Amino acid sequence: MDRIWPTRPPAQSVAAYHTWLDLTFLHWRVPIEQIRPLIPPELTLDTWDGDAMIGLVPFQLRDVRPGRLPVLPGISHFLETNLRTYLPYYWARMTLKSDVDRRHYQSHRLRSRTAVTTDVRVELGDWFAEEGAASGSLEHFLVERYPLYAQARDGRILQGQVYHRPYPLRAVTRVQCQESLSTAAGITLASPPCHAIFSPGVRVQVFGLQEILPVYQS
Repeated sequence: MDRIWPTRPPAQSVAAYHTWLDLTFLHWRVPIEQIRPLIPPELTLDTWDGDAMIGLVPFQLRDVRPGRLPVLPGISHFLETNLRTYLPYYWARMTLKSDVDRRHYQSHRLRSRTAVTTDVRVELGDWFAEEGAASGSLEHFLVERYPLYAQARDGRILQGQVYHRPYPLRAVTRVQCQESLSTAAGITLASPPCHAIFSPGVRVQVFGLQEILPVYQS
């Protein structure tokens, strides 16, 4: 699989600008057969040594704005937690406490029949790759993820893309993670995560969704 083309900006106008800060990447190995039913059949799972990888990524977004509009007070700064391979978005109440070498993220999904929460604490170590992970490394596979996918109501598969410089990465020396996002999504994760790393952040360009045309084989 070509892992370089997604890191290049597409030939489109920029739809939005973001700044992503304080990203903690936690990952678990998961058997393919557990994830395959959750993914549209048109998409192929990208695997590492035969396993799917599920990532839990809490972070903060700042200066979020459409391409031609200014930053809007009150709505351009917020927190987000991604469970990826990508799953639907839900409103949640989220907090982040930080000092020089520690981050503490908490979230609680709103309007949910059951409690869906995260509580992630990490302690940070030395720089791991200040200019970005080496191509071909596990860290590059896990964090340098530029395409995203969505399924429209009519069943069409849409692809979007982001562009930013490679993530500067710091080691994570200690992790405490309690979460029920994976259970709510029908995924069973072992504990603790098999990999953890941190990035202070990047500035991001976001491009619009486009339909992926089906490929037919004769």
